[in-house]
Amino acid sequence: MSFAAKGFGLGLLIIASSLYACGDNKPPPATPDTVPSASGDGGSDMPSSAGGDSKDGGASAEATPPPPAPPKLDLPAAAAKMKIKLKGKDTEIEIKSDGTVNTAGKPTHKLMGMELQDKDGKGLLKADIDGNVTMADGAAYAKFAGDDLEGLDGSKFSVADDGVSQTDAKGKKTALGKAEGVGMAKRGAAMVVAYNVWGAKPPAPAAKKPDAKVDPKKPAPKK
Repeated sequence: MSFAAKGFGLGLLIIASSLYACGDNKPPPATPDTVPSASGDGGSDMPSSAGGDSKDGGASAEATPPPPAPPKLDLPAAAAKMKIKLKGKDTEIEIKSDGTVNTAGKPTHKLMGMELQDKDGKGLLKADIDGNVTMADGAAYAKFAGDDLEGLDGSKFSVADDGVSQTDAKGKKTALGKAEGVGMAKRGAAMVVAYNVWGAKPPAPAAKKPDAKVDPKKPAPKK
């Protein structure tokens, strides 16, 4: 290589060294090994959107309440036992906790829901939530006044742990027999007693008295 070329190269080296010496001697910034991806989760620690983690996809905020249970007559906790006179003879009636009714030791009826049925499940009497009691054909039979079963003629049956009684249409009360274990099953027990006494033919309503005829010739009473 010629002397002129060597001299030129040395000059460039000297100039470069001078420029570096005049700087802040700081090394260039290091290039990071990894660069955050633009397609990341954008902050995985942030709460998920509403309903995102719900198994049902957030279809319903609250569970639908179950429908109300159908009404039913109360049954005795163990067994209600009554002893009443039927056709002049002392007769034992038992109502079990499942609604089965035994009369004189034999199954005769059953309380199911709001109904009194025969032993084969045929409906005989049915009570509604207003206390009205009808027969299978829908005809009126009686009505509850509290826990007493009142007939169409105004007579009524009452059943409680202190006994069974019947009050006639004129208000005369007669004890029919003993009872125990009735508890809350007073209405069902009254339906059982009434059907044993009345059967399918309850007393008819009292006939209304005809209005007194007014004699046109007779002067009206003074007020």
